[in-house]
Amino acid sequence: MNVLRYTVGELAKRSGVSARMIRRFDAVGLLKPGERSGAGYRLYQEADVHRLDLIVALRAVGYGIREIRKIHYNRSRRCPSCTDKSRSVRPSSR
Repeated sequence: MNVLRYTVGELAKRSGVSARMIRRFDAVGLLKPGERSGAGYRLYQEADVHRLDLIVALRAVGYGIREIRKIHYNRSRRCPSCTDKSRSVRPSSR
């Protein structure tokens, strides 16, 4: 089975979220790419598209980055198979 991979630009077009925001979500640990291309481009998979949709929805109803991190962490603890544990985000200690 072929796994679809999206660059930041492709993910931005698909989701309607700017490439800059996708990079920001990466920088703060909310949306880490599954891998990098040989040239160093971030490559996202279909699960990342769904995670981005969740981030956008939570931001739209007023959740901040820290709260979204906690929600993602709690989801991954309840359903380990829902997220790749090696890529899960831990809540900030602040």
